[in-house]
Amino acid sequence: MMQSIAGIEIRRGFGSHNYHVGVPLLLLSLAALPFVILVAPIALVACLALGVNPLQGVREFGRLLTSLRGTHLEIEKGPNTVVVHIP
Repeated sequence: MMQSIAGIEIRRGFGSHNYHVGVPLLLLSLAALPFVILVAPIALVACLALGVNPLQGVREFGRLLTSLRGTHLEIEKGPNTVVVHIP
């Protein structure tokens, strides 16, 4: 079964509190919807200009998004760290 929550953890230096937030993926996808609507015509024109079938482009983009499962990303800057985990 697909997980519905991604975890974001913020670690601030040594000896201070860590913050962990669960982000519902459904709400994240709804927040990204306006961006997708703006980018879709540009992607369609790019596919037609490059001779790529637009439906194949959408399918490959969907495969890219589904391959993000299991991603664990850590970004460090000095003593601060941001960790993103997509189960």
